[in-house]
Amino acid sequence: MLWNIDSDNMADQPLSNVYSIGKNGKVLWNVKPIFQNYNKYTDEHLFIDIQKDDNGNLQLQTFEGIKAIVDPVSGRILQKSWTKG
Repeated sequence: MLWNIDSDNMADQPLSNVYSIGKNGKVLWNVKPIFQNYNKYTDEHLFIDIQKDDNGNLQLQTFEGIKAIVDPVSGRILQKSWTKG
């Protein structure tokens, strides 16, 4: 997850800021294509949290409140939910 540590302003943070990088340093996937169409106003999201779960999958959360479990190898969404009301 990329994050601008020089700013506390959310507007200064990069969008679509989650990447999977292979051992050879090449980008395997970026989160933008798998999260497109989750918000009718934007196709890019600001991810504010990423954690690894007990199964080795990634738990991602966006600023808008989308929470998803993602396969770290394929980038495929395994489960999704909404965390804000």
